[in-house]
Amino acid sequence: MKRNNDALLFKCHSCGAAIRPLTFFDGSVWCPNCRINLFIELNQKAENREPARTVKDSSFAISQELFANYLCEGGGRDALGPAIDYCRKAAYELDPYALVNLGYFYSLGYVEGVHVETGRSFAKLCFELAKKCAPAEDGDIVALADANLHALSSPIKKGAESDVFYLRSLLQRFQSEDKATCPRLGVFSVSNNGTLGEEDKKEVLTRLTELYKQATVYLLKRTADAKNPFNKITSANQFEQCFQREDEVLWFAYMRKGDPIKAFKKRLSSLFQNESEVQQNLSAVISEVKRGGNRGADFSDQDVMICTFDEKLYRYYGIDKSKEFSAFDRLSKLYHKAQGE
Repeated sequence: MKRNNDALLFKCHSCGAAIRPLTFFDGSVWCPNCRINLFIELNQKAENREPARTVKDSSFAISQELFANYLCEGGGRDALGPAIDYCRKAAYELDPYALVNLGYFYSLGYVEGVHVETGRSFAKLCFELAKKCAPAEDGDIVALADANLHALSSPIKKGAESDVFYLRSLLQRFQSEDKATCPRLGVFSVSNNGTLGEEDKKEVLTRLTELYKQATVYLLKRTADAKNPFNKITSANQFEQCFQREDEVLWFAYMRKGDPIKAFKKRLSSLFQNESEVQQNLSAVISEVKRGGNRGADFSDQDVMICTFDEKLYRYYGIDKSKEFSAFDRLSKLYHKAQGE
């Protein structure tokens, strides 16, 4: 199914534009035209007891069919992505079952480009909104939403993902047809304490070389340096040398090569030219990733794009916007805020 399918366009209830919404790393959904957080607006309307919308289409049924195909018939990512898109469209029309399913997708990490640790807050909003929109006679949807809210109260169990698996998954995401959602900036760690077997180490080096072909890669320095926290990898042969360091964990950062897609290019291209600023912010993100006990984080063009939005974004997060901060500064601050909740 094509990512530019017109059936996935829906009308922003604020500005009236037909949009494909932007998804932030925390799961929140934004209108690219009027720059508002779409589901926060819906939630506020529900708080004010506005009547639920009765407009229905086949979006939720299509979503269910596609997700079943993903689970049972090997539809893979070609089925999962559109399943979530159609579910989001139905949820935006306040279909309570679509809202529960959308929260489920976010809370379990199905949504590409959304961090599970931070996406759970958007999932919580979906479940709470589903309860508000449920018909009075439908107790099942309320019970289902409550069960999912209860599940969110438990901390995430950190998986022992191998370095090989992580890098394979990262590189696979680089191949997404929707370049706005695949990683643009990111950080990740690789074990260097002798736990990697020879075969795994060989494959890690192979995957790092593949990453080097598609992105500018940096290795975090041993000592903190606010102006230049990273050593830039200038040859794929340097990865072998990285493993000769005494660090227990090696931390890398990267910035994908190539311009943003046409819709974002004018606004974002100049931002990516300041390499030292990108490095400083990725260094700050590494600190937050370590604090949260995670092994990596990444951000898409959509994430950086949303960080160029106006004060509505910062008011939502309770962060003052200052002209002295660029989109990358804001991205780092917002990640810090999201991880602290």
